[in-house]
Amino acid sequence: MLRFVLAPFVFAAAILPLESQAAPIRCDTCIRGDDFRMAAQAHGPGTHIVFNLGNGQMETWRIPGGHTGAGEPDSIRSSNATRTANNPDAQLELDKAHELYVIGGNTLRPIYHAPVHALNLPAAQGKTAHDVVRDNNLRAQLESAASDAVFLRPLVEKDWEVAVLEFLGIGTAYLDLRSEVGALLRVSFSDGSHVDVEANIDDTVGSVLMETARTAAGQHIPADGSRTGS
Repeated sequence: MLRFVLAPFVFAAAILPLESQAAPIRCDTCIRGDDFRMAAQAHGPGTHIVFNLGNGQMETWRIPGGHTGAGEPDSIRSSNATRTANNPDAQLELDKAHELYVIGGNTLRPIYHAPVHALNLPAAQGKTAHDVVRDNNLRAQLESAASDAVFLRPLVEKDWEVAVLEFLGIGTAYLDLRSEVGALLRVSFSDGSHVDVEANIDDTVGSVLMETARTAAGQHIPADGSRTGS
């Protein structure tokens, strides 16, 4: 669970009850009001929060049930759709998520480079990405190190860490974005090979992404750890 981020904010793990039944809809192409309305209508009856994470826009639309089905003319369905005020807590959540997204380089899961020696992991010294894909124990130790405050705090950008803390400090989950927040640690070895370790805010340990194992020349390292790849 990215212990280096969460330790000061343990209370944030307890998500506050939601005051609205609005279903969140992420729409990265929504810019105009009609875009948000149509995205809400596509999800059927209900009250929907539609948001564009990239530009921080949000609209809330109530789509009635009954006879306003897919067979209705667009003009009738459009007139029955009603835009309502955004929940201020949901808007704050989007504002913080948007800030995190921008700092991360247009992603909620930025990549940070981690030379293996920075992890202070004796079992990994002198090893390569080939060893990681072959050795279950080594993988487990890398995954544990992926959330260790002592070693990883110097590897990530301070602004990103602060933004994560602010996002978690809100304590709400209107937009269902928590599962997307984390970091990819690109662990590099002395021979130039590397492998990515995914660290999510809701997981107690990281996860080695086997398909990301690469030689110094960029060749994929097969899951059996053989020395050839394509």
